[in-house]
This record gives sequence, C-alpha cells and structure tokens, in this order.
Amino acid sequence: MTAKPAQHRHPHNDTMQLVFWALWSLVGVFGTIAHATNVMEVDLVFPRNETYTTDQQMPVVFAIRNAQLGPLLQPSIEYQVRNRSDLGQTMPSHHHLFLNVSWTDYEPYYAYTFINMTAEGTFQIFWTTSWVFCNQTGDRNQIVRDHTTELLYFTIKKDAPATDLVAVTANDQLCNASPGISVNISSATAVPSSPEKGTCALMDPSNPIGVSSDPCRVNIDGSTAERIQNSLRERLCSALNADRPADCTTKENAAQSGAVVGIKCLAAAIVTVGFFLA
Repeated sequence: MTAKPAQHRHPHNDTMQLVFWALWSLVGVFGTIAHATNVMEVDLVFPRNETYTTDQQMPVVFAIRNAQLGPLLQPSIEYQVRNRSDLGQTMPSHHHLFLNVSWTDYEPYYAYTFINMTAEGTFQIFWTTSWVFCNQTGDRNQIVRDHTTELLYFTIKKDAPATDLVAVTANDQLCNASPGISVNISSATAVPSSPEKGTCALMDPSNPIGVSSDPCRVNIDGSTAERIQNSLRERLCSALNADRPADCTTKENAAQSGAVVGIKCLAAAIVTVGFFLA
C-alpha cells in the first residue's frame, strides 16, 4: 500500500509523537546508554547453547526490551524446534502474535511457551522476529513488515540438571545465549492514508537492524520465574487438559470447571439465538 503522507494532523498522532520525542530526548540528555529508548531488542533468553535435562514442559522464553515501542513496531516472534539428527521429525513450534498485549505491564516484556522435550539429542531452534515500519521513498510513504531469523543449538540429556531459569540467567557477563536483534528507530510518522490509525516508526537509516547489545544481561528474577511457573500450572490444571496432574487443588479445578461451564453456556446461547434468527 502506497500513498502520499496525510497533510492534516490527528490528536492521537500528536500524543504518540509527543511520547516518542519525550523518550528520544532522554537519549540526548544521557548520551549513549545500554538500552537506548529508541531501540527495541528481542532476545531468546531460554534455552541457550547448553545441555538441559529431559522435560515434558520445557520453557521457551523470549524477552522484549524497551517494550513501550511495541505499539509502534507491532512485533511478532515465531520459532520452530528441529531434531538435528532427524530434520523431518515433527517438533514443537509457536507463533507469538502479541494481540491485545499491554506492553507497559513489565519491562522487559517476557513471552513464553512450554514444549515437550523428553527425547535426548541435539536440537536446533530457529526463531524469527518481525516488525512493522514506514518506509519513506521520495514523496511516498508505505507500511512494510520486515523480519530476521536466528539459529541456536541446544542439547537434551536425561542426567543433566533440572532447569532453573533464575540460575541459568544469573551470569550477565558471559553466557551461551543466542545473539538477539535490535531494531533502531529514528523517528515516527502518521500511518499512510490512515492517520486515525496512529503512528508508525521510521527506521534509523545508519543502522536500522543490529545485533542485541548484551543478551546475557537479561536476567529472570524470582518473581518472573514464579509468574512463568504459575502460567504453566494454570495450563496443566485446566479443565481442558485431559491429563491434569493429581495434585491440582480443588480451587483450581473449580475455577477451570467454571470456565468450561461458561464456555458451554455461551455456546448454548449462540445456538439459541441462531434458532430464533433462522
């Protein structure tokens, strides 16, 4: 989609641009800092290029730093795990679309899933980060989605230590982390042809895409690890999970059962409405 930039202004655009330039001014005041506010970094925090024990629920954790740039760049992360000795084997994959995400709840913003890694061997994880920006060429301004892909190897062995996210990410000086990516913004502009839709990013022409400055500095603290563990617990104790652990509490079971009843009632209501409208 191509169009000339809109000539009129919109209040939402003004607000977004004020926020952006306020953040940008901090860079000017403090000079070069570790995580400049005009740079969004995406890192694969776990796994790393190390050896882990077999696990039915192994976490895959990404971190997005300067997450307040999420509304501008609209990032997504997709990953695919492959068995290095059998590339045709069906393995876990996932696509984080970040729909209806509150980017300001946490900094950095963590995205995580859990995968079944009960087989020993060496594995590859391909992960692709994509983002949206405005590309200005002459008098034209168009929306573009770009992406970059990284690759990491890790090993699974039964006799390896159990996974501890806090301990694994504690060393912020030296680690076997995958090189992350940095997306560098120079400014922002109105969305072409649709200024009411807000503002999109303009890339830094001198260095639009780079390598994450320090992926080892992303440390998962105790509260974040607990939040990840609670997410796994909710998933395992869901009434939709046929293999719920026996130690799921009565409260958890009741809450999940209530959710299922609610879904069934909603489905029944939809059927009823359809009957009367038929």
